[in-house]
Amino acid sequence: MIFRVSPTTGAFSQLSGKFGCVTGDGASEKGADTCQSARAVARAYQVAIDPTGRDVYVASTQDNGVALFHAAP
Repeated sequence: MIFRVSPTTGAFSQLSGKFGCVTGDGASEKGADTCQSARAVARAYQVAIDPTGRDVYVASTQDNGVALFHAAP
Protein backbone atom coordinates (compact mmCIF):
# COMPACT_ATOMS: atom_id res chain seq x y z
CA MET A 1 0.00 0.00 0.00
CA ILE A 2 1.09 3.58 -0.60
CA PHE A 3 0.21 6.28 1.88
CA ARG A 4 0.27 10.05 2.12
CA VAL A 5 1.27 11.54 5.46
CA SER A 6 -0.44 14.73 6.61
CA PRO A 7 2.22 17.34 7.41
CA THR A 8 0.01 18.89 10.10
CA THR A 9 -1.38 15.84 11.90
CA GLY A 10 1.01 13.04 10.87
CA ALA A 11 -2.03 10.92 9.93
CA PHE A 12 -1.66 8.32 7.16
CA SER A 13 -4.19 7.95 4.34
CA GLN A 14 -3.94 5.42 1.50
CA LEU A 15 -3.74 6.94 -1.98
CA SER A 16 -6.71 6.15 -4.20
CA GLY A 17 -6.87 3.85 -7.21
CA LYS A 18 -3.75 2.65 -8.96
CA PHE A 19 -1.57 4.97 -6.89
CA GLY A 20 -2.57 3.28 -3.64
CA CYS A 21 -0.96 -0.12 -4.17
CA VAL A 22 2.09 -1.83 -5.63
CA THR A 23 2.36 -5.43 -6.84
CA GLY A 24 4.86 -7.38 -8.90
CA ASP A 25 2.66 -7.43 -11.99
CA GLY A 26 0.35 -4.46 -11.41
CA ALA A 27 -2.66 -6.68 -10.68
CA SER A 28 -4.73 -6.92 -7.52
CA GLU A 29 -7.84 -8.83 -6.44
CA LYS A 30 -9.72 -6.20 -8.49
CA GLY A 31 -8.05 -7.25 -11.74
CA ALA A 32 -5.15 -6.50 -14.05
CA ASP A 33 -3.52 -3.04 -14.11
CA THR A 34 -5.23 -1.89 -10.91
CA CYS A 35 -1.94 -1.24 -9.04
CA GLN A 36 1.46 0.07 -9.94
CA SER A 37 4.01 -2.63 -10.80
CA ALA A 38 7.33 -2.77 -9.00
CA ARG A 39 10.01 -5.17 -7.90
CA ALA A 40 10.28 -6.18 -4.27
CA VAL A 41 13.29 -5.77 -2.05
CA ALA A 42 14.13 -9.29 -0.92
CA ARG A 43 15.57 -9.70 2.59
CA ALA A 44 15.69 -6.01 3.42
CA TYR A 45 17.81 -5.54 6.52
CA GLN A 46 18.49 -1.84 6.83
CA VAL A 47 16.53 1.30 5.98
CA ALA A 48 17.82 4.87 5.92
CA ILE A 49 15.94 8.11 5.26
CA ASP A 50 17.87 11.08 3.91
CA PRO A 51 17.83 14.33 5.94
CA THR A 52 15.26 15.93 3.63
CA GLY A 53 12.85 13.02 4.16
CA ARG A 54 12.36 12.65 0.40
CA ASP A 55 14.56 9.61 -0.28
CA VAL A 56 14.56 6.21 1.43
CA TYR A 57 17.36 3.69 0.95
CA VAL A 58 16.78 -0.02 1.62
CA ALA A 59 19.73 -2.42 1.82
CA SER A 60 19.21 -6.05 0.79
CA THR A 61 21.21 -9.06 1.92
CA GLN A 62 19.87 -11.26 -0.88
CA ASP A 63 20.82 -8.98 -3.77
CA ASN A 64 23.81 -7.32 -2.07
CA GLY A 65 22.40 -4.01 -3.23
CA VAL A 66 20.50 -0.90 -2.23
CA ALA A 67 17.10 0.19 -3.51
CA LEU A 68 16.23 3.89 -3.66
CA PHE A 69 12.69 5.13 -3.18
CA HIS A 70 11.96 8.80 -3.89
CA ALA A 71 8.89 10.55 -2.49
CA ALA A 72 6.99 12.63 -5.01
CA PRO A 73 5.76 16.05 -3.83
